[in-house]
Amino acid sequence: MDYKHMTAPCGLPCFECPSFEQGLCKGCRNEKGKCGINPMPCRVYPCAEGKGVTFCYECSDFPCDFLHPYADQAATKGHNLKIFNLCLKKN
Repeated sequence: MDYKHMTAPCGLPCFECPSFEQGLCKGCRNEKGKCGINPMPCRVYPCAEGKGVTFCYECSDFPCDFLHPYADQAATKGHNLKIFNLCLKKN
């Protein structure tokens, strides 16, 4: 598995998502930021794509409001780990 490709720009690991595990989603990058289980459109993916960054930590605006759990209506623990995951990747 290509872990870099299967980690969303925001730091969420697609391979740990129930939607991916159940075959409902092919991963953030393959789905162009569309999440089958989240009715809200992702604002992070198009932002990262527009700025030409692979991960948000590469952006000069990191961390930004798009990464806050309230911004993507996140209620799961995984979403709250995304900044931590990005910081690990940055180092």
